[in-house]
Amino acid sequence: MPRWHRVADLARKEIRDIVRDRRTVFMAIIFPIILYPLLIIALIQATIVQKTKAEKEKPLVAIAGARFAPALAERLSGDDGLTTTAFDGTVAQFKKVAADAGIVIPENAGATLASGGTAEVKIIYDSADEKSLDAKARVVSVVAVYSRDVLGRRLQAASLDAAYVDPVKIDERDIATPRQRGVFRLGKMLAFLLVVFCMMGALYPALDTIAGEKERGTLETLLSIPATRLEILAGKYVAVLSMSVASVVANFMSLSLTMLLVNRLLADASPKNLPIDFSIPISAVFYLVPALLPLAAFFSAVSLGIAAFANSTREGQYYLGPLYAAALPLTAAAVIPGMNLTYLTALVPIMSISLFLKDGLLGTLSPGPTALAISAQCLYAAVALKWASWVFSREDVLFASPAAEGGALPSARGYARPAHILVAWAVSVILFFYAGALLQERLGAVSVVTAHVCYVGFIILPMLVLVLVDGLDAGRILPFAPLGGRRLKATLVLVVAAPLVSVAAGALQHALLPAPTAVAKILGQQKASLAALFISVAFLPAVCEELFYRGLALRSLSVRMSARWAVVLSSLFFAAAHLNVYEFVPLFALGVVLALAMRATGTLLAPMLVHFANNSFTLFVALEKVHVSVDYFSAFVAGVLGVGLVALALMLAGKSRAK
Repeated sequence: MPRWHRVADLARKEIRDIVRDRRTVFMAIIFPIILYPLLIIALIQATIVQKTKAEKEKPLVAIAGARFAPALAERLSGDDGLTTTAFDGTVAQFKKVAADAGIVIPENAGATLASGGTAEVKIIYDSADEKSLDAKARVVSVVAVYSRDVLGRRLQAASLDAAYVDPVKIDERDIATPRQRGVFRLGKMLAFLLVVFCMMGALYPALDTIAGEKERGTLETLLSIPATRLEILAGKYVAVLSMSVASVVANFMSLSLTMLLVNRLLADASPKNLPIDFSIPISAVFYLVPALLPLAAFFSAVSLGIAAFANSTREGQYYLGPLYAAALPLTAAAVIPGMNLTYLTALVPIMSISLFLKDGLLGTLSPGPTALAISAQCLYAAVALKWASWVFSREDVLFASPAAEGGALPSARGYARPAHILVAWAVSVILFFYAGALLQERLGAVSVVTAHVCYVGFIILPMLVLVLVDGLDAGRILPFAPLGGRRLKATLVLVVAAPLVSVAAGALQHALLPAPTAVAKILGQQKASLAALFISVAFLPAVCEELFYRGLALRSLSVRMSARWAVVLSSLFFAAAHLNVYEFVPLFALGVVLALAMRATGTLLAPMLVHFANNSFTLFVALEKVHVSVDYFSAFVAGVLGVGLVALALMLAGKSRAK
């Protein structure tokens, strides 16, 4: 149990050190305060300037065939917002006169209109030019007014009332309040910025308090004082959390004041029938700012844990890159149309608070999801703090070690380093994304040639280069013990368990983010033999991916961290490599099952067999176009059965043979 008076003393010392660092204070507090006025007011002023400029510069409209519809041409020429010129109706002449839009009136336009028919005019414009788009919209508006006039004369000649062609009239009634209209236009982006600056408020102080002290050589002195590691970490955590909270408060106050100023600037621009109020209610401070505290606590703990691995602030910035990469997509959920805070999205870290802020600004919060989101984020913050305390207690992390200086721990010799695994993985994903897409476009997605080039060239080749360059022990990272006895029994049980776990994970994925296109439809569009399909979709992925993810990645990570984290990280790499956000959860769950198969049996043959069986089952279902209706109850039952079978397989295999 930490002695809290020592924690308070250490926290005050850390806060003084952070405040002395002007760069950290600027990035965490001052920069957010000035960002909102500069960004929003600059955008408003730029919009006003551009609008004024557009009003002065009338678009040039080229007219061809004016004599065939003189009334229409006269309307275009007499429009105060347009200038007109003549051209011959060709695209070449249109470009030569440098018109913004053009209208071509056919020769039979007059006769067609006179006979009561419909004359078709052609409008030429450039969709990649904003001015041309505005000119086209103006021309369409003039033509629409002219068309209504012609229709009115026809109805009058036929002694018909205008209601004859307009039987239904729409009376629109907007129930949104002026403040809701304003928040709807800016609330999504503001929620995104609040979360980002909450994260930034924790990142820079965390780097300075640990990586900065390592760089200055003062960490050893601090650790020699009569205080436990937990007390020192608690003091640093309180200091970093204080800066993050200060950043949140500064953000919110700056945001509120900026919105008041925006109201004044746009008072005249707001429509009289639908007024817009961009201000944020004062009452929002009492529930939006406290909701950011669990998120600030989470970012503070994660940032401290990551910063502990760095020996300098520059190195720490590199390590924090993955945190940015993971947090920003979750934060951007507030910008995605249709994303709201529900019981399911409330369980997703970071995303839940981002959606909470958006719904809170709009005034559409629901009590149940709100309470769940805050509780879940508090739990994630506690887990992150527990992890940070574990990292801070490791001597090999806080102080220079042989591995950090370029050597390797005795138990890790012959295995790949995590950073090198990450590089090989990134190269593989990049090759798949660029070269793989070109191959699939030219040769087909399920072509055997495409599959061999992608899996052998883009997965195995980077792995082999890493093995040769680093001098890795291929026998230790790629074990191939025979499958027999208890190993075979465990593998066969996992063959049944993997599809069940995938079904349960697929139901969860569908609830969070359903896929827009079915796999069966995609495969149904491909023309290939049954043998080619099984080679490219089932066999090659099972062999090549297992060599990389359960061989190189899992085996190398297992000697440098706990088995739990090695399984999780290798499964995350596996799921992310497929570049399919709609299948991320099932792929991650499958990766966990395959990693457990590897650890339980100690041979790559087990996950290869399980992977091949799972892919074959998926391919069979797709080819037979079997519609598997899975409700949440049956998915839950499948998940329970799958997890139970995984546990049974681990019991059958006995103790882990991964090392």
